[in-house]
Parts: sequence; structure tokens; C-alpha cells
Amino acid sequence: MKNRLIISLILIGLLFGIITFTTAANLNGDEVLTKIKEANNAKSVKLTAKMESYDANGDKMEHKLKWISKNGRVDKSLIRLLAPANLKDTAFLTKNKNNSRDMYLYLSELESSTKLTGRQQNSSFLETNFSYRDLATLNDQDYKQDYRAIILRENSQEFLLQIIPIEADINYNYGKMWVAKKNWYPVKIEFYNEEGKLYKVLRNKKLKKINGYWRAQQIVMENHQTGSKSILYVDKIDYDQRIDDKLFQVNN
Repeated sequence: MKNRLIISLILIGLLFGIITFTTAANLNGDEVLTKIKEANNAKSVKLTAKMESYDANGDKMEHKLKWISKNGRVDKSLIRLLAPANLKDTAFLTKNKNNSRDMYLYLSELESSTKLTGRQQNSSFLETNFSYRDLATLNDQDYKQDYRAIILRENSQEFLLQIIPIEADINYNYGKMWVAKKNWYPVKIEFYNEEGKLYKVLRNKKLKKINGYWRAQQIVMENHQTGSKSILYVDKIDYDQRIDDKLFQVNN
């Protein structure tokens, strides 16, 4: 009797795995990108973080920041520098509506905001290895807005996608993205330049489920052309708190 019960449980587990795998196998690449966005469905996120950047010689630069985002009819995100002192209150604002992102850089020393053009969005955020576009996509996980995707390979654990930029002003020629099936999180992305050479590699590390949401506690961006890298360490994070829309006003 006991053996029959064990066999029955094994068969049920196998059947459930087959059903899950079959459902995932029916998705195309663009639908996988949609799943990534849908999994990032918190009403709001507030976090503090430290970003360390290293050049090819190992010299270190450090920033501390507060990152606030709110999702709704318009998805909004604000990164505000806490340190170093000469950059304190410098801010990067993103507003995403109807598949269109507007990005603004507020320079505290000049007390003025600048709207970033498409090509300016590819430039380095405060001399780190993250571009403004990289950070905007990391926040909303809306890769479908910038890329089309093709499934290159799939197994029971993950998808391997090739992602192709939709807009000409995106400075990556194409990318490869590894997506974990258990949480629809992109654990690794390789970005290639126009010559087809490996340009940058993004790794989402130490994934942790907090209040029902998965989040990388450590995000690494390596530049394989320069030998430099930047690491974002998440310190404290809160979800679904009330956030005033006034925080996301330009020049606020």
C-alpha cells in the first residue's frame, strides 16, 4: 500500500512537470518577454543601494542611491544620489507610458533638468558601466518595449533567447538572455556590438523573494571591451507602499 502511494505521488509529480513544461514550451520569444514584465507587477518599490565601479586597473568609484518606482497608467522611476557629496541629489527620472519612455537627468549643481534623446540614453550613468537605458529597463523589466525575442534553446529550467533591438538608436546589435522559468527572471544577458563581439554582460545574482516578488540583491554589469565593471548592491527594499506622484515631477 505504501509503495503504491509513493508511485502515485511520483507519477503525479512527473505529470505536473510535463504539463508545466508543455505550457512553457508553447510560448514564443516575445511572450517570454511579456512574462518577465508581468512578473514585475508590484504597485511600488522603494530601495536603497550602493553601486561600486572598477576600472581595468581595479580603481574603485562608489555611489549611494535611493531608487523609487511606481507602476500604473504611467510607470515612473526615480534614482536620486545620496553620495558622494558632490553629486548629492543628482537624479534620473523615467516615465513610461504607452510603450514610450521619457528620461530626464537632473543635475543638482546646475539645478536644471535635461531630457535625454534616444542616443543619449545609451550613454554611461555617472561614468558607470550601466547606461541610462540599462537602468530604466532594469527597473520596469519591460524588455519587450526595446527588443524582439527568438527562443534559441529551452530546457526544464530556463529559456535562452536572442533579443534584437527594435529601435535603431539602441547601441546593442543583439543580445542573448537566459530566463529562469521558476520566476521569469532574466538571470544573465550578453550584449553584442555591431561587429558581433561581446560588449557587456549583465548578471542578476542572489535572487530573493520578498513579499511575493523576486529581486536580484546584486546586479553586475561587466564591460568586456574595457575590462571595467559595476556592481549594484541592494541594501533595503520595500514593496507596495503609498508613494506620492509629486516625487516624479521634472525639477522636483
